[in-house]
Amino acid sequence: MTHTVPQLRLRTVQRIWDRGPHNAFPELVYFNGLWICAFREATDHMSDDGVLRILVSKDGGQWSNDVTLTHPEGDLREVRSCVGPNGQLFFYGCVHTTDSKRYQSLVWTSEDGVTWSEPTPIGPPQYWLWRVRWHEAVAYSVAYHTWTLDGEQRLLGAKLLRSADGIHWEEHVPDLLREDGPNEADLAFLEDGSAIGLFRRDSEEVVTTLLGRADAPYTDWTFTDCEAPFHSPNLMLLPSGDWIAGGRLWDPLRTAVCLLNPEIGSLSELVVLPSEGDTGYPGMVLQGDTLWVAYYSSHEEKTAIYLAHIDVSGLATNNEGGSQ
Repeated sequence: MTHTVPQLRLRTVQRIWDRGPHNAFPELVYFNGLWICAFREATDHMSDDGVLRILVSKDGGQWSNDVTLTHPEGDLREVRSCVGPNGQLFFYGCVHTTDSKRYQSLVWTSEDGVTWSEPTPIGPPQYWLWRVRWHEAVAYSVAYHTWTLDGEQRLLGAKLLRSADGIHWEEHVPDLLREDGPNEADLAFLEDGSAIGLFRRDSEEVVTTLLGRADAPYTDWTFTDCEAPFHSPNLMLLPSGDWIAGGRLWDPLRTAVCLLNPEIGSLSELVVLPSEGDTGYPGMVLQGDTLWVAYYSSHEEKTAIYLAHIDVSGLATNNEGGSQ
């Protein structure tokens, strides 16, 4: 069956921050009348001195740095955001402690997007809650195991966690994925109440992405190999009824927005953003017929934060990979 799918067109790309030695892993949210872009600024990709810089803008054109979040115990990694049912803004991130070399997930909250709470440790130790999605007043997150004390990558797999308030979490599926280093994942919920997710996997033998599916109550999952690495997934449903996913593709490394067919797990590139090398981690917000995408890339001298505007108003037919 032929189905119309979005024909996306890149309008503009603006470099909005490059002042740190390494500027990466951005998140984008529109909240309380403000555009907010949060990202990690550090010496390099894996250094132990990361801070979270937060830029705000009223129009998305002129940005100011009003807040920088730090942690006394070590390196802050990237944050992912969500808005809870009560209208509170959450930032979820992780600290890599300098002394103990452990990872601990954290949450910050804000009522206005400008003033932030102190970080609260959440989730099981050594598990990273990467992105949080709300469904019927319940928050869900895929938390993946990180490195052990001696630095070996003895990754123990991923759990599905749930929370009634976004702060206190319980294990919902303790052994969601175990083999081949599952890590970054994003979930989405369909109209029929079922859930889908994209799950990144990295090991010496396997580098790929899985599409997961589950009916409520989301305890029994089936997985399909997308047969392509797709890092830092970010899922979004367009008004057309099509699912898109922003993330990083390989060979060559690039940041792209893809069409996702949730029935078969296919990813078809719609827009490739100006990018190469150290890149990815798009934060996405849809306003009208414009998709706003914050991402980072190293294609211009150094890693910098970029903001792209993508036109999603056009529709085309017979686009390979469309929903059936």
